[in-house]
Amino acid sequence: MSSTNKTSYLALNLWASTDTPKRDDLNVDNAKLDWVIEDHNKNKKMHVSDLERQKWNNPYYIGYYYGDGETTRVIETECPFTPVFGIVFAGGAPPSKANFDGKSKTNYFAILGTRMSMAGVSLSGSTIRLEKTVVPVMTSEYMSLNITGTTYCYILFR
Repeated sequence: MSSTNKTSYLALNLWASTDTPKRDDLNVDNAKLDWVIEDHNKNKKMHVSDLERQKWNNPYYIGYYYGDGETTRVIETECPFTPVFGIVFAGGAPPSKANFDGKSKTNYFAILGTRMSMAGVSLSGSTIRLEKTVVPVMTSEYMSLNITGTTYCYILFR
């Protein structure tokens, strides 16, 4: 004999003291619970994957390097993910500064990405490549992202 009462949502057995439980009734209840829990856990609209959770919890990576004055510099960032874009800037310096000639400026800030970047910087995987521009960009701008003794910061984003 099945139970006298049932739960309102899943119709699971609610046994009264006068009921005689049957193995079939318990197996049906367990099967219903198993199906509901499995369906809930597999619902991608309600749950996020471990990869999605990791992206949300770690959306960026910050690193530093010290300028060595070389014309070309490759920085292996040790970023734990493959970034899509990032920024590089000199600590304690403005993004750009007008030069004494009054006709040009030097940039100490750059935006880099996997598809395109500002002149003088590029991103490949998690590696940043810097090139000191000796010929002005846009006829009057010079990129300077590796001045000897200057601390630079980079922020890479997923």
